[in-house]
Amino acid sequence: MMSKGITPVVATVLLMLIAVAAVGSASVFLEGTITDLQDGLENEMEEEEMIEASDIRIDRAYNSTEGYLLTDVSNSGSVTLTIEESGNKLLNLYIDGAPVDWEYVNSSMGGDESINPNDVVSFNTTVAYPTSGNSVEFSFNAPYQSSDRYICFNEGGNFC
Repeated sequence: MMSKGITPVVATVLLMLIAVAAVGSASVFLEGTITDLQDGLENEMEEEEMIEASDIRIDRAYNSTEGYLLTDVSNSGSVTLTIEESGNKLLNLYIDGAPVDWEYVNSSMGGDESINPNDVVSFNTTVAYPTSGNSVEFSFNAPYQSSDRYICFNEGGNFC
C-alpha cells in the first residue's frame, strides 16, 4: 500500500516558511507600535520640560489715565512663552474668577506675540481700577501651566 502525503522534508520546509512569515509580520507590527510609543513618550517628556522651564510673574498693577487696571507681567521662566498666535490669545486673564479679555498697553503689539525670558509686557485688564478701599483679584494663565495671581487693593493711590 502506498500512502499519499507530503514528505517530511517538504513538511519541515513549509513549517519553517510559515514561522519566518509569522516572525516577519510580528516584527513589522511591533516596529510601528514601538515607534508610536517612543514618539509619544518623547512628546510627553518635551511637554514636561516646557512646564518645568516656564513661569510668569505679575510684577505690579496700576491705574491708567482712563481709569483701567493695568498690569506688568514678566516671563520669569527660561523659555519663550507665546501669548498670542494668529490672533488667538493663549494668555488667559481672570478677574475675580471670571474670564476677561485683555489688551496690550502698547497698541503696536498684536498678531503673533511672545514673551522672552526676563521680558515684561504691560496689559490693560479692561476692568476699572478699584475704588479706594476696594480690591480686585486677577490672575493670568499662560501656556505650559504657568500662572500667577495678584490682589490689587487700592489704598488711595495709583498703584496697588
